Amino acid sequence: MKKIAFAFILLAFACTKEEVASQSNFGDAVVAEYSKNINFKNDISLKINNLEESRCPKNTTCVWEGMVKIFANFSDKTTSKDIVIEFNSKSLPTSFELSGQKYEVQITDVLPYPEASKKIELNSYKVNMVVKKI
Repeated sequence: MKKIAFAFILLAFACTKEEVASQSNFGDAVVAEYSKNINFKNDISLKINNLEESRCPKNTTCVWEGMVKIFANFSDKTTSKDIVIEFNSKSLPTSFELSGQKYEVQITDVLPYPEASKKIELNSYKVNMVVKKI
């Protein structure tokens, strides 16, 4: 019985740590997952709503390297902004404005990388990015 109680206590602390970790600072590297919110300071949140994959799969030959289009929503207490961020080997930061404040998003990686014989489910993607105030 003591072991079960101890397990519940550990689980409660683990959940608390995750909640704190979800509060990110602008300028920090974050990992966004499909359909999950990332919360930043000042009540700004990010959610990836969709993702289109067209990168050249591993172990294949392609004419074009392809890209990933990430459809995201940024919101604060009063405003919501949908943006599209394109990622390939030469990706540039994407800028947008929310409630009079300018922000910049830089995608650094999108995982997993496609393979010719495997379909990737949306909820398997992880988008590494940095969000900054500008």
